[in-house]
Amino acid sequence: MKKNLKRILVLGMTVCLMLGTPALSGCKKSKKDIVSVISDLKAKTEDGKHHLQGNVSSFDGKELKYTSFHGEMKSFVAELSKIKYENCNDWDPGKVTYPIYHFELETFDSSFADKEMTMEDMAAATTFWGAFWSNGYLVTSDGDAYKCSFDFAAVTKDMEDLVTFGSKIELMQVYERMSALWNGKWYKENMQTLDEYLACTYDGEQTISKADGWNAKFKSRKNNEVTITLKNTDCEGNGDDWPGIGYGKHFGPVFVKIDGTWYRVPWDVSLGNVAYTTEGSTLVKGAGDDVTSVVGYLPKGEYAAYVNVAKNTGVFEYDLAEFTV
Repeated sequence: MKKNLKRILVLGMTVCLMLGTPALSGCKKSKKDIVSVISDLKAKTEDGKHHLQGNVSSFDGKELKYTSFHGEMKSFVAELSKIKYENCNDWDPGKVTYPIYHFELETFDSSFADKEMTMEDMAAATTFWGAFWSNGYLVTSDGDAYKCSFDFAAVTKDMEDLVTFGSKIELMQVYERMSALWNGKWYKENMQTLDEYLACTYDGEQTISKADGWNAKFKSRKNNEVTITLKNTDCEGNGDDWPGIGYGKHFGPVFVKIDGTWYRVPWDVSLGNVAYTTEGSTLVKGAGDDVTSVVGYLPKGEYAAYVNVAKNTGVFEYDLAEFTV
């Protein structure tokens, strides 16, 4: 896999809102047959009750192009329903080649629109499905791989022009997860290193360094969540205007150590509805706080939660709270 493929996505540390379906970790048939899934989506686009939205992305190894939320997604679903899919057992992330086409489709039951929705309502009202296609294989967010022939270039040519964003936009979540983790194994060739993540996250004018006067320590892991303890050990700040260090109530991505190098763990598309706020807080000298984020499924390995803080100096500092699964 070419190096720049690693730079497709950067997972933001403050806001992440996704809808997902349970993902499996291997190339085997899930409980959701692809023909049934697409048939259900197609029926919902025609019943007048559901609203369809979605996006299609393409990546040629240099540029990431993206189109989203257009009425043409209805015809796109219709085209997907015509394909012959052959469930396979021979796919793995090493078979990914360019170009890569990625899509995510979502329907919303409009009868829920005028009510105050709970998380249970949101799950009931929304249907999400995503997949990517490369080298004759379609790999879904449900964790299945299929052999199929599909001319994405022809099917998408009548949509509005794909917009070029470069390769650092938070898109192609299904591709990034499934090409990095398959059958419980991490494929580092398709992942972003810590150094690459830092280079993509902070512009050239910002200074970033390891933690100085504070630290982050692992506290606990329960279900899909990891909690770390952030401690200001001796940073006094600059008076009342900036009495210590500034931090967010949720930490950034998780990293996994592979052959001595830290690689960013892609967002787990099976998590369902997850929202992080941009709430900020300050820790005075000697104070500490617990910070929790949803991380999803992690196979056995060495991991670290990434957290960064701001100081009155303008320098962004980070630390890794290491833990083992």
